[in-house]
Amino acid sequence: MICAAAGWVLVLIWLVLHRQLFYAEIEGKDYTGLAGYRHLLFPALIAGVMLALPAGKARSAVRERAGEALRLPRPFFALTGILLNSLFSFWIIEFLCRNLDIYTFLPKYKVLNTGITLAVYLILVFLTNSVRAGMITGNALFLLFGLTNYFIYRFRNIPFQIIDITGLQTAANVAGSYRFELTWQILTAVTLTLLVSAMWLDSGKTRVFGSIPGKLLSRVLAAGLAAAFYLVIFRSALFDELNIRPYSWRPNDSYNMYGCEAAFCAFAKISYPTRPESYSSARVAEIIDRTRKQAADGELPVPENIICIMNESFADLSIYPNVETAQDAMPFFRSLSENAQKGALMVSVQGGTTANTEYEFLTGNSMMLAPNSIPFTTYIQTDQFALPRILAETGYRSVAVHPYYASGWRRNEVYPRLGFSEFYDKEDFDVRDPEKIRRYISDREDVEYLIDLLEAKPEGEKLFLFNVTMQNHGGYEYDGDDFRSDVRLVDFPGNAKDAAEQYLTCIRLSDASLEELVTYLSGIDEKTLVCFFGDHQPGLPVSFYPDALGVPEDQQTFEMQQLQYETVWTIWANYDIPEADGLVMSPNYLSSYLLSLTGLPLTGYQQYLLSQREAIPAMNAFGYLGNDGQQHPYGEETPAEAAFLEGYRCLMYNELTAGKRRDASFFGTG
Repeated sequence: MICAAAGWVLVLIWLVLHRQLFYAEIEGKDYTGLAGYRHLLFPALIAGVMLALPAGKARSAVRERAGEALRLPRPFFALTGILLNSLFSFWIIEFLCRNLDIYTFLPKYKVLNTGITLAVYLILVFLTNSVRAGMITGNALFLLFGLTNYFIYRFRNIPFQIIDITGLQTAANVAGSYRFELTWQILTAVTLTLLVSAMWLDSGKTRVFGSIPGKLLSRVLAAGLAAAFYLVIFRSALFDELNIRPYSWRPNDSYNMYGCEAAFCAFAKISYPTRPESYSSARVAEIIDRTRKQAADGELPVPENIICIMNESFADLSIYPNVETAQDAMPFFRSLSENAQKGALMVSVQGGTTANTEYEFLTGNSMMLAPNSIPFTTYIQTDQFALPRILAETGYRSVAVHPYYASGWRRNEVYPRLGFSEFYDKEDFDVRDPEKIRRYISDREDVEYLIDLLEAKPEGEKLFLFNVTMQNHGGYEYDGDDFRSDVRLVDFPGNAKDAAEQYLTCIRLSDASLEELVTYLSGIDEKTLVCFFGDHQPGLPVSFYPDALGVPEDQQTFEMQQLQYETVWTIWANYDIPEADGLVMSPNYLSSYLLSLTGLPLTGYQQYLLSQREAIPAMNAFGYLGNDGQQHPYGEETPAEAAFLEGYRCLMYNELTAGKRRDASFFGTG
C-alpha cells in the first residue's frame, strides 16, 4: 500500500508540474473534440489519481457484494471488464494516433478495431493464465502503440506501420535528433491507462485455470486464438468484404478512414511481395527471351571512376506554390549544364525510409511490388544482382561509404549481399575528428573522404563509390550555438517556417559540397562519372505540406500528393557526355540509365528497364508518369503499360525469390 501510494503521489506531482499543457493555446486544428474541455479534463484526472490513492480493498469489497447481490459469476465481471477495456484502448489509440473523433468512423470499423483489441487482450489473458497480468500487459502495449504512432506521425508525417518495426535499430540511431515533447494528449493517455491498469491490479486473484492441466490448456487456447486471429485478419477476405483498401501513396487517409489498428493490419498484409497472377518460370523465361541484351557501344568511353551519391533529403521545395526563398538553396546544382543531365526524381518514400530509394537505385527493382515493405530489413537474405555486384564483375572495386552507423537498415549485412567488397561507416570517419553540421557528419567532410579514397587507390584501378550522406537528416529543430539558418522563406504561411529554413540551409551546404567535389574532379585526368540524387523529401512538421501547396490534406489530388515524393537527380562527367535538363526519372531506372552513358555492357535486366522507360518514363510505389505527361495511380494503365508492368512484377519477384534458379546471364553479366 505504501509503494502504491508513493507511485500515485508521483503521478499526481507529474500532472501538476505539467498543468500548463492543459491551458496553453492549441496550434493548428484539433480533431479530438476535447481541446475546448482541457481545463476540465485536468481536474478530472487529478480527481482520478486522488481516488486511486486508497488501497483497492474497498473496490474489491464493492465488487464482491455486487456479485453476491446480482448472483453473477466472477467470469461475467472479468469478460465485461475486458470488453470495456477494449473499447477504452481503441479510444486511447485513436486519441493519440491522429487526434481523431472516433464517432466519425463507420460502425463496422468501430466493431473491427474493438474486435482486434479484444482478440489481443484475450490472447494475452490466456497466454499469462491471468486476467490481471494479461490486461495490464495489454494496456501497456496499446499505450506504446499509440505513443509510437503519435511521435512517428509528428516527425515523419506518416503513421506507424509494420515496416517501422523492422527499422527499430535505425530509428534508435537517429532518435536523438528529434525533440520529444510532452503534450496534454500524452499526459491524458498515460494517466488514464495507469488508472485502468490500477483497477486490474486491485482485482484480486484472477487466474483463468488453477491446475497444471488447466495452465497448459490456457496456453493452448492462447495459441489457438492467435492462429485464428492470423487467419481471419491476414488470410481471409474479411478486409475486402469490409471494403478496406489501404492507400499506399497516402497511408494517413487509410488510418483516418478505417482506424489505426485496422489500417495497421491492412498495411501489414501488403508489406511483403505478392506473387504476380501471371507469374511462372515459363513466363519469366519468355520475358527474358524477348529482351535483347544490348552490347556495349564501343564509341562511348568507359570511366575509371563511377561515384554515386544519394544525398540525404536533397529536394527542391520550390516546386510548391507557396515556397519562395530569399536565397537559392541549390545555386550550383541549378547551374550544372556542361557535360551534365538533370531533372526530377520520383521516389517511393517521404520524410524517411531512405533504404527504399537506395534499394531501387542499386537493384533496379521498384517498390511497386511491395509498397509498404523495407527490402533491406525484410527480404534480402541472400546474394542479389545489383549495381555493385555487376560493376565488380566488370573490373571495378565496389566500395560503400556512409558517415553514420553501419547497422542502420542492416546495411552491414545487406551491402555484402549486393556485391560491395568494402564499407566505410561512422567509425571510420570518427578517427578523423570530422566536422559536424548539427549532430551529423557534414557533407563537406563526406566529400573530402571520397576524395581521399580516390587519391589513395592504386594506379589503374577502376573504382565504384556509392555514398549515402547524413548531414540533412531530420529533425530540423536543432538550436545549438554552432548552427544558424541563413536561407529564408518569403511570406510562408503556417508554423513550420523555422524548421523549413533550417532544412533549406542544410541543402545550401550540401550544394556547396557538391560544387567542391565537381571542382576537384574537373582537375583530374581519370575519367569520372558522378550520379547525385536525393532519397526523399524532408520530414518537416505535419502542417508544412498543406501550407506549401495551399490545399488542405483531404482536398489534395493524386498529382499534388505525388509532388511530396519528388526529389532531384543529376549525372555529371569530367569528360564529354550528352547534355539534358528536365528529364523526369525514377531510382529504379537511374542506375541503368547511368551505365547507358558509358561503354560498359548492360545486363539483360538493365536493357529491359531502359525499354520499359520508353513506355513508362518514371514510376514509384504508388503510380507512374505516363507518356501523356500526367501522373496516374496504378490501375489506370493502358494495355501496353499494363503489359510492361506485369512483366516487370514477374521479373522482380523472380529475382527476389528464385535464388539459384535465377538466370544469371540476364540479371547479371553472366
